[in-house]
Amino acid sequence: ANASAIASICRHLDGIPLAIELAAARVRMMSVEELNQRLDKRFHVLTGGSRTALPRQQTLRALIDWSYDLLDAAERTLLGRLAIFAGGWTLRAAEHVCAGEDVAGEDVLDLLASLVDKSLVVAEERNGATRYRMLETMREYACERLNATREEDALRRRHLAFYLALAEEADPGLVGPRQGEWLEQLDVERENVLAAHSACDRQENGALLGLRLVHAIKRYWVSRGLLGLGKRVTLQALDRSGADVRDLARCRVLFAAGQFGCFMGQYGEARAHLEESLPIAREIGAESLIASITSTLALAALG
Repeated sequence: ANASAIASICRHLDGIPLAIELAAARVRMMSVEELNQRLDKRFHVLTGGSRTALPRQQTLRALIDWSYDLLDAAERTLLGRLAIFAGGWTLRAAEHVCAGEDVAGEDVLDLLASLVDKSLVVAEERNGATRYRMLETMREYACERLNATREEDALRRRHLAFYLALAEEADPGLVGPRQGEWLEQLDVERENVLAAHSACDRQENGALLGLRLVHAIKRYWVSRGLLGLGKRVTLQALDRSGADVRDLARCRVLFAAGQFGCFMGQYGEARAHLEESLPIAREIGAESLIASITSTLALAALG
């Protein structure tokens, strides 16, 4: 009856034997379902291993602390910075986002290889390219290390800049002969794109960057049928403080919101966004955009 909760525990603990053993010991004081709900605080919950075990094997944190203490300074710095990625990363992304003080760009490859050798980072081949990720437990630990530094804001700026550039590079390719390649690349970067979108809330000039990002990624949401998610992030970008300037960026994103509404059969809501977008397009003289908005407005009226 509790098989799904047990499977969830094993999945969230990445199958790490010690972590599962520590979790099993907690079943004496709480149900499997309760334990599963508390794993967001796994380093506090998973304690109390065998008294006869080595100290590093008595708690999950002690085990990872022991592995972390064996790293040199540059490896520790890179490991913490890699926690900025969501859902994995490429070598190119790591070189752009994580290089800086104490870690030179040309050293990222060797340091990353060392972390893979020590089983702290996982390397996988996808579509002929190597992609890296951390086990969920390791990433939570690395996030704690990153939060203890003053680097997080700078890393989020570089992370946002990298994935905004990727989305804007992908945008024209999503309607060309390389559409399939770009869709596959954005599939594996979806969590990073969403993390970049969220980071706009805390960045200088984040409103404009957020509008640029949701405009660039619009075709991806539509092509993958992720209309609800696409509409949600689009409206969030429009509602962000500072995003109310009547310029091309807002005009295009209001148009995108209208398109999502039409595609989802929400014609009244779509019409409101399009009717706000059209005067801006006329003010700035964007004739092609005026035509696109007008035709979509007709679709909304017909609907």
